Amino acid sequence: MERKFELSPRIENVREVKPVVIPVQFELAEIKHHFDESVQSIISQFTVAESLVSSGQEAAAKNIFRSQIVFIEGVLDFYMHEITKYGLYKIFIGEWSRTEKYSKLSVSMADVDRALHKPDAKEWFFDYVNKSFATVVMQDWIIIRDQLNLIGIPWKDVCQSIHEKMDESHSVAEEKRVLSELYKRRNAIAH
Repeated sequence: MERKFELSPRIENVREVKPVVIPVQFELAEIKHHFDESVQSIISQFTVAESLVSSGQEAAAKNIFRSQIVFIEGVLDFYMHEITKYGLYKIFIGEWSRTEKYSKLSVSMADVDRALHKPDAKEWFFDYVNKSFATVVMQDWIIIRDQLNLIGIPWKDVCQSIHEKMDESHSVAEEKRVLSELYKRRNAIAH
């Protein structure tokens, strides 16, 4: 019996395209709630991992520990995207002060045209923000710092707030180092 090892062509474009629906905007309480809920879910996995370690299944526990790093970075990315969107909208409607970086954002003529011809400024604005930042990974400290600066929140104030809440004293440099190491570790695991 002769076997054929030729590859047949893959059939493409057979599934119906479904648009991804992104919520226009979460309020701050919702952003915080989603963040806290996701963090608690990740923390709850420690119990599972520790029980695996105690039953001698260290490899399985290490998989959970690695996934926690990837997941926590994903939660941070979600949080930063939503805070960016929230802050940019507050600046847009005049509730927050304009920043230099906000003033330098580029808007395409297609977006300008849409803004001028759509009575709902909120819809085109969030479409613009979602499209503009969709490919930005907000996990490294440099990008986080830049996003916070964009919406007028100084990085050093965030670091200071973290220290006060945790009742610890760390330098801003230490916060940079921790976030950079976490991001590097996440990339090593995910890639």
